[in-house]
Amino acid sequence: GSNTQRACDEACNLISREVVPLLTAASTTTNAIPSPEEASAVCWRSAFPSRTLGLKEDSIILHPWRLAIGGDFIRALDTHSSPFEAAAMSGLEAGERIAALFE
Repeated sequence: GSNTQRACDEACNLISREVVPLLTAASTTTNAIPSPEEASAVCWRSAFPSRTLGLKEDSIILHPWRLAIGGDFIRALDTHSSPFEAAAMSGLEAGERIAALFE
């Protein structure tokens, strides 16, 4: 109901606010990554996949468009311990692959 959605929205706002300082601190200790300009988190309550693409990678990159696609639906279901870990690892890999295009 609305209480669940409100809690989800509040959690996403909190995560969004916390991510920028963490990434900024990481970028100042290692010059390998730029400081983020913004960050956002999204809660998709009904988005747990029953099947995946079953790929060996955690993300997909489309080089001509400099577009990376990430999510827990990319790799085989049993690769990560949870859908949350799968989504996080996929997003991390997608970001690294996009960053590599600009090196």
